[in-house]
Amino acid sequence: MKTLNAMARQIWPVALAGLISLPVGAATINVNSLLDGGSTSDGLCTLREAVLAADLNLAIDTCAAGSNTAADVIVLSPSLFPPPLQLGVISLTDSLNIIDTSLTIQVPASASLSLIGNGTDPVLTLDQDLGASFSLNNTLIRDGFNSGDGGGIAILGGTRTVNLTRVTLTNNQSDGHGGGLGISSSDRLTLNLDQVTISSNDADEGGGIGALLGEDLTVNLIDSTLSSNTSSTNGGGLFLSTPVTVSNVQAVVNIERTRFIDNMSAGNGGALMLVRGNQGSNRSTTVIVDSSFVGNQALGTGGALVAFGLRSDSVSSIELRRNSFVENSSGTGAGAVSVSVLRTTAINNTVIGNIGGSTGGAGFSFLNAETPYEVSLIGNSFSNNIGGTNTASSAAWDMSVIWPGLSGSTIRYVGNVFNSAVDNPGDSPCRLGTVPTAAAFLGGHNRVVDTNLAGNCVAVASDLILPDLGLAVLPVSDPIHTQAALPQPGSPLIDSWPNVACNAETALPLEVHMLGQRRIAGTPINGDPRTAPACDAGAIEAPAGALLSVLLAGSGSGTVISDPAGIDCGVVCEAVYPVDSLISLSAGSAPGSVFSGWSGACSGTGPCTVTLDQARTVTAQFDLMPESFTVAVSLTGAGGGQVSSMPGGILCQPSCSADFLEGTVVTLQANPTAGSQFNIWGGDCAAAGSNPSCQVTVNSDLSISADFGLSPLALGVAITGSGSGQVLSDPAGIDCPGDCDHDFAAGIEVTLTATAAPGSVFSGWNADCSGTGTCVLTMDQMHSVGAAFDVAVDPLFANGFE
Repeated sequence: MKTLNAMARQIWPVALAGLISLPVGAATINVNSLLDGGSTSDGLCTLREAVLAADLNLAIDTCAAGSNTAADVIVLSPSLFPPPLQLGVISLTDSLNIIDTSLTIQVPASASLSLIGNGTDPVLTLDQDLGASFSLNNTLIRDGFNSGDGGGIAILGGTRTVNLTRVTLTNNQSDGHGGGLGISSSDRLTLNLDQVTISSNDADEGGGIGALLGEDLTVNLIDSTLSSNTSSTNGGGLFLSTPVTVSNVQAVVNIERTRFIDNMSAGNGGALMLVRGNQGSNRSTTVIVDSSFVGNQALGTGGALVAFGLRSDSVSSIELRRNSFVENSSGTGAGAVSVSVLRTTAINNTVIGNIGGSTGGAGFSFLNAETPYEVSLIGNSFSNNIGGTNTASSAAWDMSVIWPGLSGSTIRYVGNVFNSAVDNPGDSPCRLGTVPTAAAFLGGHNRVVDTNLAGNCVAVASDLILPDLGLAVLPVSDPIHTQAALPQPGSPLIDSWPNVACNAETALPLEVHMLGQRRIAGTPINGDPRTAPACDAGAIEAPAGALLSVLLAGSGSGTVISDPAGIDCGVVCEAVYPVDSLISLSAGSAPGSVFSGWSGACSGTGPCTVTLDQARTVTAQFDLMPESFTVAVSLTGAGGGQVSSMPGGILCQPSCSADFLEGTVVTLQANPTAGSQFNIWGGDCAAAGSNPSCQVTVNSDLSISADFGLSPLALGVAITGSGSGQVLSDPAGIDCPGDCDHDFAAGIEVTLTATAAPGSVFSGWNADCSGTGTCVLTMDQMHSVGAAFDVAVDPLFANGFE
């Protein structure tokens, strides 16, 4: 329990006269109100009252008393976080001061608590007993301010362990260290940050987290994000340093699966700055693995990271594994990483698109050694970095790794890739500096694009300058990394690092590469089955490969290309792709040739997709294009119609001829128009006669006629009257009665003759004819004619005589 003097330093909105003592041992305090403070008799337990009850081990209002024998737990009731948002907000009138020996503030797992500061005080202040712990989860802390250290959370002293889980620190400000979280404690401290978001905070040093160490500090930063934090001097995201007057301090920083995005420093270290201090016996150990640094900026050096800690009487080290440094920038010096420590280890890191204002677009080691040092630069990929943007000096390298010639040092420089973006005239993509003659130097199997052939990246015979590394900087689907420099099919990096050499690095493990896939398990992944299993140079191991081979066959010629790229046959007719890849092949015939189809792993004549579950072979058949001949159609006759072809080409009229390849079977179809009829084929279709469909095999030029006539028109005759008779037609067709209806060709003349039977007389025509003579009709339409026959009358009777 704190002393009364310590208690008196707090400002609480309650009176000690209202405190009610309860038996000790109640270690759980339930909060049922989101008010700040409150009276001691309103029947509520606020968070501030609960903190005071825990600090004083006294019951306050409905808050149970804290324990003086065990850690207290403050539990916020789930009822304070109604669905669907399950968000509770407490607007603080001043800082919430934690002085209890050990305290956990527990927010329901599915809920979120917001602690909103007043803009003039820190949101939380930790000033606990020596060795105490503090834990907080699921909480947003914002709008805090401190003229000293820690705008959101200020850790003053005593606390041994701070555990923050799923805590967000945003929009907090400090005039000292740590806009989000600041440490000014002179006591040993372990800071555990898990799934923490620290964004948009500002400080003089350490915009997100800042500490000026007076005692040992361990920081474990896991699965977290630091973004858009700013500092007016050093360390945009995180700053840790020891004062010049402090010695024998150990700083341990462990960072895993954490993203540093768009942090900015007006000095050094856009995302991180770690400084050991100038006194002796200080020790610092930094391990950063599986993390990303994207878009961070320093107006000084180290757009992403600065680590400094060299003294002959101190021990300092930094280890970087499987990290990505993408598009960070500096005003002076290294665009990505500036390191000056005794032991530097960098393995399987990707360094892409960083910009350095003077020397080193992606510097990994800038050493000003006072004692023999160790540098291990193993299996890293540098691509598209640019140095010297603020200087015309020829000493501005796109990528630089510098080590001074200090006797007794140890250097391992193996399996790295340097893929330059833009070379300054006369420069090399990198500078290795001077290798000390007395150093233990292990080098080899590095690969570099060096258009100026300066050779500064080449240390031993197995280091190669190549015109193209076959790398592509591509987005990746990964929770941490946004981009990677990936070896493409056919890249000379694949299997270029012999097994015996890369497995010799097992003291500096290569088992998993930057994207988390296996790299070595006894033997390396065999990215190219045409060669023995070996490691790939650089940070990314291509997956196990399968060979796709394309063969060209036939009398003709053509090409086959693949998607994704790799095959362009007949130049490059085989390529290795990751096992189980789907590869699309497209065939294109040369002039005078025709693609006849696939065989092997594909069939048919359309686009081919191969599942490359194992080595596959595809054959593309190209044949010489056969000779073509013309089929010509003419239309004859008085009728109207159209002739079409299958396969297409003829639609007559208007397209009455087409060329077809030799051997093609062409079917012609005659289709008369309304009022017309198809009569007969002629020429090379004469054998089809009047069948409207004609089939021919094209082995020569063909000439075909299709005759269409007008459709016949009907003529109908009806005999009427009391007599009888006969009507005949010329031309024949009507012989009525009997055949009284007949179809005649359109346009002809038909003559009808009426003959009365004995005892009858022809009385005349009606309908389409009239009179008593012959009936002449032009068949320009259908016609109907009536012929009247009456019984003949005896003339005697006709005159009225009997």
